[in-house]
Amino acid sequence: MKATKICSLIIVCFMLYTLSVPIWAQTEQTTDPNEGQIEESTPTVQEKTGEPVPFQKPEFKKMDKSEMQEKIAEMKGKYNRSSKTEASGKARLVEGICSVEFEKEFTEGLNDPEAVSITVTPLGECNGLFIYKYNESGFTVKEMGEGKSGVEFFWIAVTRSK
Repeated sequence: MKATKICSLIIVCFMLYTLSVPIWAQTEQTTDPNEGQIEESTPTVQEKTGEPVPFQKPEFKKMDKSEMQEKIAEMKGKYNRSSKTEASGKARLVEGICSVEFEKEFTEGLNDPEAVSITVTPLGECNGLFIYKYNESGFTVKEMGEGKSGVEFFWIAVTRSK
C-alpha cells in the first residue's frame, strides 16, 4: 500500500516537472573546437523571428584577495543591516526565583541594555515564569502567583551588536 502511494507520488512529481520545463528552454551542451572546452548554451526565442538564439557566456573579472574582501564587506553591509548577538542557557528556580548573569562576551556587545529580548521556557510544571527585572549584567526570573517551585528553565537573550 505504501509503495503504491510512493510510486504514484514520484510519477506525479515527474509529470509536473516535465510539464513545467518547456522543450525550447532545456540546456544543450556544445563543444567549442577552438578552445576544446565544453560550454553550456541555453537557447532563447527571438521576438520577431521565433528562432532560437544561443546563450552568450558572460565575462567574469578576476579579482585579487583584497578586491574580494572589499566586495564581501560591501555585500554584508548591504544585506546584513544589523547583526544580532545572543546568549542562552539553562537555570533552576530556588524558592520561585533565580538570577542569571550574562557572559562577558555578551555584555561587551550590548548596544542598548533596554533593547535586550529575553525569553524563558519552563521545563516542568509551574505557575508560569516572568522576567522580574533585568539590566546589562543579567536578569531575574520569578514564578507567577508567588509560586515557590524549583523548576528548571531554558533562557535566551538576543540584542543588536555594536
